[in-house]
Amino acid sequence: MKYQSITFFALALMAFGLTGQAKAQDWDWSGDFRFRLESSNELNNTVTPRDRHRDRLRFRFGGTYTFNEEFKIGSRLITGNADVPTSPHEDFGGGDDFLGSFEVSLDRLYMSYTPKWSQGTWLQVGKFNHPFTKNPVYSPTVWDRDVQPEGLVIGRKESNFSWTIGEYVLDEASSGSETLLTVAEIRASPISNANVSLAFYDYGNNIDAMYDQVTGSGNLGSEGPTTEPGDGNYVSDYTIVNAIASYQMNELMLAGEYIKNLGANTDNADVEDSGFGLGFSYQLMPGNKVYYQYSDIGNDAVFAGFAQDDLPSDLRSGWAGQIIGLKKKIADNIQLHFWGMAVTNSAYDDGETDYRIRLDFDLKF
Repeated sequence: MKYQSITFFALALMAFGLTGQAKAQDWDWSGDFRFRLESSNELNNTVTPRDRHRDRLRFRFGGTYTFNEEFKIGSRLITGNADVPTSPHEDFGGGDDFLGSFEVSLDRLYMSYTPKWSQGTWLQVGKFNHPFTKNPVYSPTVWDRDVQPEGLVIGRKESNFSWTIGEYVLDEASSGSETLLTVAEIRASPISNANVSLAFYDYGNNIDAMYDQVTGSGNLGSEGPTTEPGDGNYVSDYTIVNAIASYQMNELMLAGEYIKNLGANTDNADVEDSGFGLGFSYQLMPGNKVYYQYSDIGNDAVFAGFAQDDLPSDLRSGWAGQIIGLKKKIADNIQLHFWGMAVTNSAYDDGETDYRIRLDFDLKF
C-alpha cells in the first residue's frame, strides 16, 4: 500500500502540471563499447583458490526522447545476463553455449517530468539510473553503478542544496507484501569546490525473501556468509546511511565516505556494521588522471546484492584493501583505463590477499 500511495501522488503531480505546449523533438542517442582484459589471483575464493584470466565485452546503446519542456522518456539496451544486474559484461567463451550469441536486454525504460510550474523539481518513474551522489574517486561501494532500480524518485535542486526521495520495488509478490527499498538523499556545497551528501537506504520489509536469490557475497546469513547454505535468513536488517564528502584543489580531488548499517545485528559478535573509504585523484592533463582509494567495508555494512562486483573472489562486503588506477585519453571519446585491486576477506583471520588487474579499452559515441 505504501508504494501505491507514492505512485498515486506522483501521477497527480504530473497531471496537475501537464501542459503539452512545446513542440516534440527527435531522439538523442548515445552509447559505448568496452573491451576488457582481466587477470585475477583468488586465494579466498569460496569454491577453490584459483588464478583466472578472461577477456570481456560490454555494449550499451540508448537514448531519450523529448516530448516537450516537461516530459521525456528514455530507454537503453545492454549486453550481459539480465538476471545479474551488477554486470553488463560478456565473457569470451562464457557459459555453456559454446560460441552462442550474447544476451541483450533493456536495463532502462523510464519517464521523467520536470514541471515548469515548480522550477528545480523533477520526477522519474520506471527503470532508471540511481540518481544519488557518487564518490568521485571510486563510487560503487554501496550501490553498483550498473544496477538500475525500478520504482519512482522525486527530487529538487535549489542553489547549493538538493534532495531526493524514492521507493524502489525489489520484488513484486503475487500474494503478500512487495519487497521494497526506501531511499533518500540530501546534498550540499557548503563552500566553493566542496560537496557533501548524506544518503539513506532502508530495506524495510521482506528482505529475507531475497536470501539466495541475489548474486553477491559477504553478508552474514544464518549459517555463515550468504554464499553458503542457510535457513533463508540474514543475520542483520539493512538500514544503511552513507555519507560522502569531496574537495577539489586545482588538479587534486580528495574524497572520503563513511557507511553505517543502523539495522545490523550487533548482538552477533561476527557482525561488522560500518565501513569507510578514503582516496584521491590527480588530473595529469585533460582526460588523463591517476587515482587511489583505501577502503575497509564491514560484512554487514552494505547489502551485498547491489554493491560493487569489481573485486576478486566476489567480495562485495566484508573486505579491506586498495584500488589504484590510471585513465588515459588516447583520442576523442576513446580512453584506456588500467587499474588494479589488492584486497583481503574479513571472514578469514590473517587471510591471504587477493589481486586483480584490469585493462579497459572504452569507446563512446
